Amino acid sequence: MNTLEQEICESRIELDKWLREIYGDSYGNFHGENDIGYDHWDRIEKLLKKVFESENHHALADSCLDDILFLISRSDEGGRIIAWLHPNVKPLSHIADLTIENFIVLCKHAIKSGEDFCDYQLAYCFHKFDSLSKDLEELLIGLFKKDAVYTKRLALESLAKHRVPNLENYITELWATNDEWAGLNCLDALKVSGCNDELFNKYREKLLKSNDEHIRTNAESI
Repeated sequence: MNTLEQEICESRIELDKWLREIYGDSYGNFHGENDIGYDHWDRIEKLLKKVFESENHHALADSCLDDILFLISRSDEGGRIIAWLHPNVKPLSHIADLTIENFIVLCKHAIKSGEDFCDYQLAYCFHKFDSLSKDLEELLIGLFKKDAVYTKRLALESLAKHRVPNLENYITELWATNDEWAGLNCLDALKVSGCNDELFNKYREKLLKSNDEHIRTNAESI
C-alpha cells in the first residue's frame, strides 16, 4: 500500500468512526442526511483530487477503490466529489478534472461491488456524455443491473437520454419492480425516447389511479 492509498484508507476509517458516532444504532440503515456535516471533507477531496487526475489509475488496489467508493457514497448530499446533482452539465467532478479513464475505473469497480450510494451518482453522470461508446453503454447497463431500485431509476434516465438499443426491455424490467416512483421514471423514459406510445399510455393510466397524490400529480405532468 503506497502513501496515498494509506491516507485514503485512514480517511475512510475516520469517517466510518464518525458516522457510527452520529447515527448510533441506526448506522448501516441511514440515508446520509447528516454526512455533509463531517468536518474533514476538504482533506478527503484533496486526496481524491490526486487520484482523479492521476494517469496511473490502474495501479490502485481493489481495497483502495473500495475506500474511494465509500467516500463517494457518503458525499452524495454535497454532490462535489461526483457532480451528479447537475447531470446535464460538465464536469464529472467539482473537486478535480476527473478523467474519463478514471471514471470508467470507478464504474467498473462499483459494478462488481456491493450496493451503495455511489452507484446512482455514477449512473446519473452518464447524462454528461454527448454520446456513449460501446464500452460506456455496457458500463451504464451494468449499473442498471444492480439491485437497488434507485440506482436502476437514475440509470434508466441516462439510458433513455442516449436512446440505447433495447431500451424498452430496461423500461419493462424497472416497471416490474412495482415501485410507483420507478414507474414515473419508466413513463418519462418512454416519453423521451418515443419508443412505444401504447406502453406509455398504459403505464400513465395505471399511475393516474395511484393512491398517492404525488404519483398522480407527477404522472399528469409527464
